[in-house]
Amino acid sequence: MDESKRFSLLVDLHRDGARQGPGGDKKTLHALELSRLGPISHLKVADLGCGMGTSTMVLACEIENTEITAVDFFQNSCL
Repeated sequence: MDESKRFSLLVDLHRDGARQGPGGDKKTLHALELSRLGPISHLKVADLGCGMGTSTMVLACEIENTEITAVDFFQNSCL
């Protein structure tokens, strides 16, 4: 199977999901916990491959005064 077919199947798999990929809020919160950042102010965060921005919103709620830039390959994905 060629690369473009695999990519197309991956997109189709997650197209209708809330996250458009694996993981969940608990996984995002666990990753944040492992980072030991806590509610630090004035961070700049890049969420690359954000999909629908579900994890981005979790981070925005958990880290105060943070500038988050969320981008995705698909223009219609991001908030």
